[in-house]
Amino acid sequence: MNPILAKTEIIKYGPEVIAKPIQSTTFGIEQEFFIRRKDAKEEFVLGSETRLHTSDLDGCGFLAEVRTIPVENPWLLIGLLQSEITRIETDLNMGGHELVKDIAMVKLPKNMLYTATRSYGKGISEDECLYGEVKKDNYQTAGLHIHFGFASKVINIPKIIKSFDSEFVEEIKQTHRQKGLYEMKPYGFEYRSLPTTVDLLKAIRVIIGNKL
Repeated sequence: MNPILAKTEIIKYGPEVIAKPIQSTTFGIEQEFFIRRKDAKEEFVLGSETRLHTSDLDGCGFLAEVRTIPVENPWLLIGLLQSEITRIETDLNMGGHELVKDIAMVKLPKNMLYTATRSYGKGISEDECLYGEVKKDNYQTAGLHIHFGFASKVINIPKIIKSFDSEFVEEIKQTHRQKGLYEMKPYGFEYRSLPTTVDLLKAIRVIIGNKL
């Protein structure tokens, strides 16, 4: 691995990309949301039908994606995340759309999925599972992903993953997510099992409980 890249965290922040040196362990959050029309609560839409910039969308095309910048104090993530959610909600509201905050899994119409695949063509997932094979599911889900950045510090990644899996076992099961999901990054790793509807305060407490 490039030694410079290993000590640099590169993260999207709105339309920009920020690269910052990692001096200690840092944390970031990505939260995904389905999008729907405000005047038709059951009608979910693709990101391309809204006013959102492509940088505010997940690669699948049917999820909005809110991201924080990396910080050393996990408690700061709450305010940073809410600020970005407010920014995206403002853009969506102007076009008659809204984020779906209370639903983490749906079965989208086949024609919608077909259009999303043709228009966005999200690449092969680099997810790995601590317990074996990454499973496929017939539901489409929205998640809350937690990023851990570290330079030369040794981090027990399996221990961190298991701590979240244990605390959120029911939430993961009920929303058709899979426990133990993660993705390695140049700066560290991303934990990817949580649904978007989890208690954010509880997630922050698990981060702190790992004493990184």
